[in-house]
Amino acid sequence: ASYDGIKFDKYINLDGTLMNPAVQTGLNVRQLHLSQDYLFKKEWIDAENFTDSRMAIGQDYCKKIDLLIKNSKNKSTWIQVKDSSHFTFTDFPDLLNPYKIFKSFVGVRESADRIRNYVLNFILEPDALQVDPKDAIICKR
Repeated sequence: ASYDGIKFDKYINLDGTLMNPAVQTGLNVRQLHLSQDYLFKKEWIDAENFTDSRMAIGQDYCKKIDLLIKNSKNKSTWIQVKDSSHFTFTDFPDLLNPYKIFKSFVGVRESADRIRNYVLNFILEPDALQVDPKDAIICKR
């Protein structure tokens, strides 16, 4: 795939929000999706609509990723990273880790390390990507 002369062959979603038309049309490049586990549960993909706003946001998020993967034509891996929040995908765990009160909000440093390792390994050798036993593979195709 390309965009104004820039060629790319991989897509990495770091707990981000996906938008149409990509969700509806799919992608033709390899994908790695990494999701938090604090406000997202795999069971929400097929659940009925939630009334709790936080759960509804998480459900919308996971349904969009699921649809993107189903509409895509290339290999996809979707991993849920244990002990992570949306902030774990930033520098916050490294900045705030000594303060235990923040761990439940930003995730733990080890989870942030695993996220970085997944991204690096996916870029360098996507076929050799190993998933840590602490984390859950939601989808691999």
